[in-house]
Amino acid sequence: MVSCSRRLEKAALVLLLSSCIALECLEAFSPLAAVPSRAFTGNAFVLSPFNDFVSPSDASPRSSVSRLYASKKKKKKNRKSGEDSSGNDDGKPVKASGKREAPEEKKKDTVSSASGPPPNDVKSKKKEPEDKQAKPTTSQDEKVPSESTKSKEEASEESELGVTVEGSKQTESTIKDGDDPSEEPTTKEDSSEVDSSMPPDTSSSIPDDVNTDSSTDEPSTATNPSKKKRVVVIGAGWGGLSTAHALAKEENVQVTLVEASPRVGGLVRDGFTTTSGARPAEAGQHGFWNNYHNIYRLLQNEIPGITLETALTDYAEQGQYSPDGLEAVWPIYRDQPITLPTGLAQAAFTKFLKLPLLDRITAFPLVLAFSEFDDSPEAWEKYDQISFRDLCVKLGVSKRCYDEAFEPMILTGLFAPGGECSAAAALGMAYFFVLQSQTAFDVQWCRGNIGDVIFTPWVKDLQDKGVEIKTSTQVTGFAIDDKTQQISHVKVKDNGDASTIDADDVVLAVGAKALNNFVQYCPELAQFPDLARFANLRGTSVLATRVFLDKDVKIPYTANACWGFDAAIGMTVFDIKGLHGDSASTVAGAPGAVIEVDYYHANKLLVLSDDEIVAKVKRDLDRILVDSRGASVVDAAVVRLPQGVNWYFPGSYQDMPDTRSSAISNLYFAGDIVRSRHGSWSQEKAFVTGIEAANAILGKPPKANILPVAADELHVQLGKKIVNLSKSLLGRGDPWKAPSLVDFFW
Repeated sequence: MVSCSRRLEKAALVLLLSSCIALECLEAFSPLAAVPSRAFTGNAFVLSPFNDFVSPSDASPRSSVSRLYASKKKKKKNRKSGEDSSGNDDGKPVKASGKREAPEEKKKDTVSSASGPPPNDVKSKKKEPEDKQAKPTTSQDEKVPSESTKSKEEASEESELGVTVEGSKQTESTIKDGDDPSEEPTTKEDSSEVDSSMPPDTSSSIPDDVNTDSSTDEPSTATNPSKKKRVVVIGAGWGGLSTAHALAKEENVQVTLVEASPRVGGLVRDGFTTTSGARPAEAGQHGFWNNYHNIYRLLQNEIPGITLETALTDYAEQGQYSPDGLEAVWPIYRDQPITLPTGLAQAAFTKFLKLPLLDRITAFPLVLAFSEFDDSPEAWEKYDQISFRDLCVKLGVSKRCYDEAFEPMILTGLFAPGGECSAAAALGMAYFFVLQSQTAFDVQWCRGNIGDVIFTPWVKDLQDKGVEIKTSTQVTGFAIDDKTQQISHVKVKDNGDASTIDADDVVLAVGAKALNNFVQYCPELAQFPDLARFANLRGTSVLATRVFLDKDVKIPYTANACWGFDAAIGMTVFDIKGLHGDSASTVAGAPGAVIEVDYYHANKLLVLSDDEIVAKVKRDLDRILVDSRGASVVDAAVVRLPQGVNWYFPGSYQDMPDTRSSAISNLYFAGDIVRSRHGSWSQEKAFVTGIEAANAILGKPPKANILPVAADELHVQLGKKIVNLSKSLLGRGDPWKAPSLVDFFW
């Protein structure tokens, strides 16, 4: 009987899926085109060392079939999925002029919790008193789930499993120099993010349904006689600057931004120099992808003195190289004669020069994985348990297709080999950067070092608004109030002088390695299991180099992804003169070409001497660029970033932070390592989570003042709905109790 039932279920599912196969075929080639193009996406060029990356979005609403079965099982707890934040329509394709059209923001239904999904480890949860939790203000069309909706059994269970610290004295911990989590520039920055769909029209106003209420209720106390809320933001990368930027708009908030490095920006900053000390350098190049809606709005409308035309380059074709030469070319997708459905567009317009069509076709089954992965917490938990390489092997992707297309994509997008990266992270990143729309992979670059062009005017604007910025300041510990179990002040060391900063709220806007360091060296944090789990997080290393040659060299494409030069190491190459311009200060006085070469998952390269590294860079360039062989290096910069970027290894999702700590109610997190329901990645995600942290502090809805990721295209929506319906039938009403369709068919 069981066998018969199993066969009947399979037959029913096959019938259901057959209706959408024709539509899915249009999307079938999307991973094929996306693959190589993705080899050059995501954080590939966004070298912010503290990339807070993972950003699962809310679970989509259940289907009618799911609700039918769910109504028969009232004991299903915590199955509410948050509001899908990816629902707004794309604008029309934008020309290379840099003008961007804002996506229309999706109407809100139910406002999800600002802190995102709870960690998988239930033991690490600590229930907060209701009177201490921030209560977001709501408008008529927004409803915030009430804490009272939890069942008594659930509340009792959380209470029993929660962690309480009674009568503990304030713990003081001074971190030795070199061990401070905020001391190492590499381990201290959250940065990259990415936006989806069409670039926003930065001249447009905030949509009407975005909550802009800035009111907060902060009573005066004995220690804080004024009504100003004192917020300490630790880490001045994209996430920290975004948090400060959002809070600085409030008259009753005083923001102190603490950064261990001499300059803001973390590892996305500049401030480095060549070995001669005569020329400036930075930690890699930083791209701005078509879907960075919130960052584009910032650059166009919110920082005085910055415009898209002056800050960013035009769009341009991009190349991919191996030791055998040019492998693929990615065009400017917005400039193509017609607009096609995503997937089909990438397959039609991307130029593959050597990868055979038959090998690319073996990637077809990945369409099923993309359709099943809806960026919900349940999807993350399921696909986070397997590596991307194992997923490709399971689905029958050919070895050549994986080695020449997918592996370069993961190495330059997630900064580690596919066998060491979560399949959930790979699917989410590839969709956001490549497959969300035809123009998703179109990218612009900064016209100069990002510190000079973007961060310097941004910092000035923040200071003009009253934000206190403390650079070269190391965080050495935290004082936690015995009664409230909240952080009362932050302990810092500035040029060797110890002091404290009073705080009503604290935001840790740092990456995986820095979070690891904080709990290792701050016992006052490590005492809480919800925070101690950060010790499982880690980063992977990046090596950024910039060489100055004695003569000009012909470089066909200004930005290039490379593979095959070193096992398990990703590589990118940039024409700095082509990006910054011949008159830029970054290339002033250079006798010839200026080329940036960056390596990812580069631990074994960091131990080499500067001279050995420069010699390797020159050898690699000689294999890619024929003209380089007759040129000599006259100056060079070598920037080592040990564990500088987040590592999204299988199983890491459960240890990533939510927006708000469940252990310390006035502790918040920002950066692309934070679990968010927005759906963006890299720099855009770090920027968005900064606003989310500010919203949580102010008691605003989580999505207030945030432009959403654009809605899936129609054929993608249909494919996901059919997959969800099929899984609902297999799971008898609950799609996530059904086996993965990848497992079901393979």
